[in-house]
Amino acid sequence: MARLLVEITRHPSWGETVKVQTWPRAAKSVFALRDFEMLDVSGARMVAGTSGWLVLDTKTRKPQRVDKLISGIKTPGEKRALEREPQKLECGEPGASSRQVTVQYSDIDVNGHANNARYIGWLMDSYPLGFHRSNAVISLEVNFLGEAVAGEILSVFSKEAAQGQYWHIIKRAAPGGEICRARIIWQPIEPHGPCFQA
Repeated sequence: MARLLVEITRHPSWGETVKVQTWPRAAKSVFALRDFEMLDVSGARMVAGTSGWLVLDTKTRKPQRVDKLISGIKTPGEKRALEREPQKLECGEPGASSRQVTVQYSDIDVNGHANNARYIGWLMDSYPLGFHRSNAVISLEVNFLGEAVAGEILSVFSKEAAQGQYWHIIKRAAPGGEICRARIIWQPIEPHGPCFQA
């Protein structure tokens, strides 16, 4: 996965039954696009998202053209989870380093690098627990720019660009280089709201 865009209308409650749907879209440039959504039991949409995937050459690690590779995959016409697609993020100068992480064995997937879900976990962990208790994510956009492998030390840089809007960069400690950019938009929630009951 190279790019991810998620928009959240409502977070699920503990124990709530939800339905998850996903479908492919036509390729665009070097990206194979895939949409998804989460619905509650009444059919109301709770979460919608779209993701951009790359096919990498296993030896050179360079992206390959995907249009011919996925030409045989049927797509459901023009159905889209979101009107916009995940874009290249321009974060500008990084903010202050909010935390460091070391890539561990449990972070690694079958391809030998950190799973993309771990990047999102590291971003979420860069906020204090109290912040999570009083705010909820309503939009998450991530660019996965590089691979992290076991033993690497990473730094998460964060800054608040506007009220409730945070930009993040994850960099290798040595050698330098960005491996992830993200924009997360938060919305204040009522204390003890239904998503965060103990």
